[in-house]
Amino acid sequence: MKKNVLIVTDSFPRWEGDSQSMNQLFDLASSLAKKFNVFVLTPHHYCCALFERLNDINIIRYKYFYPKWETICSDDGFIENMKKKKSAKFLLPCFIFSEFISIIKTIKKFDIDIIITRGLFPHGILVALIKKFIKIPHILSLTDTSFTLLSKIDFFGNYLIKHALKKTDNVVITCVYIRYILEKIAGTEFSPMIIPDCTDTEIFSISKEKKNYKKNLNISKNDKVFLFEGNLIEKSGIQYLLHAVKLLKNDNYEFKLLIIGTGNLEDELKNWCKTNGIENDVKFLGGLDKTSIAESYMISDTVIVPFIEDIFGDIDGIPISLINAYSAGIPVIATKFSGASDIIKDFYNGWLFEKENYYDLYSKMKLVFNSQYINSIKPNICAISTQYSIDVISDKYSNLIHDYVDLKK
Repeated sequence: MKKNVLIVTDSFPRWEGDSQSMNQLFDLASSLAKKFNVFVLTPHHYCCALFERLNDINIIRYKYFYPKWETICSDDGFIENMKKKKSAKFLLPCFIFSEFISIIKTIKKFDIDIIITRGLFPHGILVALIKKFIKIPHILSLTDTSFTLLSKIDFFGNYLIKHALKKTDNVVITCVYIRYILEKIAGTEFSPMIIPDCTDTEIFSISKEKKNYKKNLNISKNDKVFLFEGNLIEKSGIQYLLHAVKLLKNDNYEFKLLIIGTGNLEDELKNWCKTNGIENDVKFLGGLDKTSIAESYMISDTVIVPFIEDIFGDIDGIPISLINAYSAGIPVIATKFSGASDIIKDFYNGWLFEKENYYDLYSKMKLVFNSQYINSIKPNICAISTQYSIDVISDKYSNLIHDYVDLKK
């Protein structure tokens, strides 16, 4: 008999292929659904069903305000909205209360055997607060350091983080840097399990047949193609990438930069490109479906991951673009920071540059125009390209779930 697994998250596709949400979590949940009865509890979005079954995933969406005003998780997501939108702070009490009630109801109604919370605030903390009463295993999954936002509020914020960590059966993180930040806040050492996000590795091989995609984007066969994928927000570091692009332009290199994603900086970035004369060298593609994303990777020579730490201390663990790049067999140029250093060995399977140093980034981007460097990197990428497949990551979560569910019996 299949066990019942509940995943609690503030970001989940509103429909299959939704470009504004975490499709890697959808892929993971779909894979887990082959072995477990998977329930995903997530906030309601306007015009979305309160309950639906998709890819064998039971999706439960809870209302927390008048439908048209349920925007706390829209656009750049829950954490970014909490940082910048007054309306999000206004909705927060309703959001937390509704999620709290929905977690309890879902556990009772579907006889949940284990809970996985995707993020510490508020889901991880809420489950930790009721852990004594629900008496089922809880796994906390962290992909970035957005919980630092809570730690900056006051002493109570730090207390909530410490309490959640103490009451969690296991913490799963995507990179060592997240553990470092957690230990710094908690004031104690602990040993979380490191499991990166997954990606659909098969779609990259399928998309190799799409030969006309470069032509459709009006990219010359002589142009080197750089790719950025991610939310256009402060911690993406994309502003430093554009500065490096301007330096390449000034030196008359032939290239195009493809930007996949949307965010609150989009208009500002487009205006900056126009003002600095690189608007014809940078293509903003917006949010794309999985197939179009894969096609963009397959025509790219290098993926750029320039992420930084924002003013709240938030930084991605291992950005999905890095995982996608290696799954597609493409070299990466990334910030020498956070999870990138866990994967990339400089000049062996990619290149690292100092964070916020666009001159350093520019010097690494120039290497792409020398085939000798590219040819020396690619064989080492192929050796690790399968590590992030859906099946590999799903198996790790499955084993972890079985460990706790079997122990519970």
